[in-house]
Amino acid sequence: MDLQQLNEKLSIYKDVFRKKKIIFLGENGHGVSEIQKLKIKIVEHLHENFGFNKIVFESGIGEIAIANHHKHHLSTKEFLMNSLYDVWHTKELFNLFRIIQNRELAIFGIDLQFQNYYFHDYIFSIIDKYDHDLANEFSYAEKTLDTISMKIFKKKKMLLQKKRLDLIYCNVCILLRGMKKEIMLSQDISETAFTIILKAIENRLKMIELCLMNFKMYSYYRDRHMFEHLSFLVNKWPEDKFIIWAHNYHIRKNNSLSKGWLNEKSLGEFYSEKYKDSYHLGIYMEKGIIANNIGRPYKIKRHKKNSLENNLFSNSNNDIILESFESMDHQKWFNNELIEHESGADKRKLIVSEQYDGIIGIRHVTPAKYINT
Repeated sequence: MDLQQLNEKLSIYKDVFRKKKIIFLGENGHGVSEIQKLKIKIVEHLHENFGFNKIVFESGIGEIAIANHHKHHLSTKEFLMNSLYDVWHTKELFNLFRIIQNRELAIFGIDLQFQNYYFHDYIFSIIDKYDHDLANEFSYAEKTLDTISMKIFKKKKMLLQKKRLDLIYCNVCILLRGMKKEIMLSQDISETAFTIILKAIENRLKMIELCLMNFKMYSYYRDRHMFEHLSFLVNKWPEDKFIIWAHNYHIRKNNSLSKGWLNEKSLGEFYSEKYKDSYHLGIYMEKGIIANNIGRPYKIKRHKKNSLENNLFSNSNNDIILESFESMDHQKWFNNELIEHESGADKRKLIVSEQYDGIIGIRHVTPAKYINT
């Protein structure tokens, strides 16, 4: 489907795209080529026709702030790989980041998880000019947090390290705040970029706390912090329009009402409770093969009769299906409880219209194509 054909199909959402400040754009699996290509076309559609000029990713708040600041001095590959989690280091997203470099589009992150060493390298070079010992301590803290948080989660190890790590990150915050004007001048960064970088350091302290929680509470507070970061952005630019790029789980309006693994409040629910300016668009797939979060391919499970996917794809023979949930008629399939396949595998029960304002279905999918580092 070319961009013109898609634009025609997307016309069913034109009124909400015109009125809404925030479009939550989901995906039912990160490593899906067709979903990534479709979302890129939707981003272009929203930017060109409705003035959306900021893209917010489920990725590191500090990493993206730095990469976006330097986007015209980085290669497209560097810009992409420094900005996003490994799961999105794909040839498909390479095309999106080339578009971002050449248009009036800014990107932001809202996540606090440890992502890569791009943030470390940038902050280390700043600290080292003022306090070499603290710079080395910062390196120790970053490597420790990376190692422990990747093990989901080593509470005993974190408890042993917590006091030292807390002190290191607090001292880094003190140094950055104290040298703010000099750092902003030497790095040629804006007040907003500096504020976001400082938030990223403060997030390290929050991440330490999250590593001491069970996974359910970790997920709850991760999304709560993402909501706080998103709120900062939308309040900072009240006249601008934002696209939120994240998994369906994060964008749902009432995830706590779903039944299944991880039914905690998520980003979309926190946001829709406080604001009324968003539209939540989930994306699902019927069949094919996708890649998991470490790039390994697996087959989508077969959908049963009482599933979201079966209802969505049995209503049309089209390769791409778009639905908008305006009707309250309980005879409509999307107003009843159904089973969905989270990431094409895990089952969850939900009332579709309770979670999304609309959904898009892609009939056949293949794994995303990853870029070699």
